[in-house]
Amino acid sequence: MIEEQGVLIQGHDSTLREFNTRLEQQNQTLQELAGYLSNATPRAEPAQLPVPEPDPPQRSEPVPSLPEFRPSLPEKFSGLSSKCKGFLF
Repeated sequence: MIEEQGVLIQGHDSTLREFNTRLEQQNQTLQELAGYLSNATPRAEPAQLPVPEPDPPQRSEPVPSLPEFRPSLPEKFSGLSSKCKGFLF
């Protein structure tokens, strides 16, 4: 059982070393790309944000109220299943 764990740990160690090597390679590639981009791309001026317009002045007059809308009451359901769809709608 201990031998199996030793073999498993050695496998994990090997895998982690390989991941570390690949990570170092990717970091090197990213540094090269960053250097290329910083030299190849002209610096753009930062975009200016639009200036927000001031809020419109508040009205001193009250806004007239609209009459309240009240829909008519639905027709009483007769209990017939054929008329159920219309009733539910």
